[in-house]
Amino acid sequence: MEEAPLSRSHVKRTVGRPRRLTLEAIVDAACELGLARFEMNLLAERLNTGVATLYGYVRSKEELEQMMLQRLACAADVCESADTWQDLLREHAAASVRASEALPHLLANLVNGEPNERENAYATAVISKLSSCGLSEADAVTLYIEVTQTVIGAAICRARAKRLKERDPEFANRSSSALGDHRPTVERIIRDYELRGRD
Repeated sequence: MEEAPLSRSHVKRTVGRPRRLTLEAIVDAACELGLARFEMNLLAERLNTGVATLYGYVRSKEELEQMMLQRLACAADVCESADTWQDLLREHAAASVRASEALPHLLANLVNGEPNERENAYATAVISKLSSCGLSEADAVTLYIEVTQTVIGAAICRARAKRLKERDPEFANRSSSALGDHRPTVERIIRDYELRGRD
């Protein structure tokens, strides 16, 4: 039995030459969706393409999320909105916390994955801005590393505490509310450096 031909209403026609897709356009569209709503099928729909086509540009959803994070961190102008090195460190820490909360699996990527160019570019931009705020390059690098380590450690503590609370609801009553809070340590790092500068 012969199939009936599709009616005109079932055929989707595009006019003109199809737009050429680029990795840059994919990351742009993903950032427009935002981390909270990001799904590959939504992104494909937004770009009027298939999910399989997207995987021709990136190896995995996680790789694309990493690109988004780096783009969003730079787009947030962490390096431009702070007037002092102290505020810059606080903003860098806060942006890193938001990223780890939005995409918790990225912690595993930090441990298992290779550093990429965007991570290096972000770190270089923050360190450069710290230097332009009056810190020596060596101090800027040290403070950047100390704050970054603090945020990663706090993120791991938060994730661990969450799992423990799921297994043992009483754990919440026995643990400190400050568990996984990066801010006291970041403030101590800043204060210690300020005191060293006065000596």
